[in-house]
Amino acid sequence: MSVVIEEPFSGSVEDAGRSSSRPQDADAGNRQQGDGNQGGNTDIDFLPRRGKMFKMIDEVYSLLRHHPGNALEELPRGPKSNVHYLVANTGNCQLQDTTKRAFWDDCGVWQSGGPVCKRTFINNDGHLSDTKAVNGKYCIRKVIEKRRVWVPIGVQPTADRVVVIRQMYAVHKSCSNYRKRVSWIESEPSVALYEYCGTAPTTQCQNY
Repeated sequence: MSVVIEEPFSGSVEDAGRSSSRPQDADAGNRQQGDGNQGGNTDIDFLPRRGKMFKMIDEVYSLLRHHPGNALEELPRGPKSNVHYLVANTGNCQLQDTTKRAFWDDCGVWQSGGPVCKRTFINNDGHLSDTKAVNGKYCIRKVIEKRRVWVPIGVQPTADRVVVIRQMYAVHKSCSNYRKRVSWIESEPSVALYEYCGTAPTTQCQNY
């Protein structure tokens, strides 16, 4: 059995396999060159600092996968404080370069350089578990001898159980406590989930 050593680990064994909404946890190990899991900058500064947090990945997947009929044609105008919206994403579906995707809103100017993370999971009846491909095999994260490692799965998942979710993070330029995340399923990009955490700034201008 081959493993990929990640880093020392001081938490519990249960913590190692726990899915998280934190991009630096979920994107760990998704940077293996050549396996299609190239992650972006996952600086913790793009996460909410207090109050309402971004949704956990299982809920994100459920909203995107099972409620596309509830998607709005466009994002509503006006203040957006601690809310989420399902919005049609057809304008971005044909774009191969994620850096050129446009997620318009009227919330003002967002800081540039926010990460766009590519996260790969195995779907276990609606619960998503982090995975990564190593040498053509999907692996799960475990703790062995107090170190995080990626261990190949004995029975490899079928293609229909592998889910890839893209997530874009942004911090507002005039209010660092105001955060935004946009998520979409790579294989079904026609709907995107917009999340806003924090209180919307009072001064607004259109942002593209």
